[in-house]
Order: sequence, then structure tokens, then C-alpha cells
Amino acid sequence: MLVLSQKLRALTSGDARQQSTHTFSDFVKNDWMPVILPTLKYATQKHYRYVLDGHLIPAFGDTQLRNLRREDLQRLLSRKRSGGLAWETVHH
Repeated sequence: MLVLSQKLRALTSGDARQQSTHTFSDFVKNDWMPVILPTLKYATQKHYRYVLDGHLIPAFGDTQLRNLRREDLQRLLSRKRSGGLAWETVHH
């Protein structure tokens, strides 16, 4: 009973965060692109689309946002760098 009470207290106090079930691809296409992308310069939009379509969505598209960790992104960057991409390309 004490465990249930503690969980309910966390929910009602506002301390609990709702866990997103959105995938990275859904977030980018439905939330980020329509709202943020139009506010950027054309060249920046073009570059971001290239990075998203060519690298990030293929790697993380089906991953739920709540499961995406810094280590996953770092692993992707390391693979891209060891795969022959220039440091500047990986950095961007």
C-alpha cells in the first residue's frame, strides 16, 4: 500500500513526466519540421534536411524519443567518422 501511495503522490504532485511514445521520425516530420524548419534560412533548411534524411532518420527513425540517449548519437558520430566522413562533416 505504501508503494502505491508513493506512486500516486508522484503523479499528483506534478513530479512525474509523461513518457513519449513518438518515434524520432514522427517527431521530426510532425513536430519539428512544420514549426522550426520554416524559421531558418533557406541554406540552413537545406543542410538540416540533408542531415536528417541522409543520416539521422535512417539511424534513429524508428527509435522512440524516450529511448534515444546521448550515447546512441555519439556512437553514430563515431561510426560516421570511422566510415570516412571528414571531421567537419561529422561535426555539423
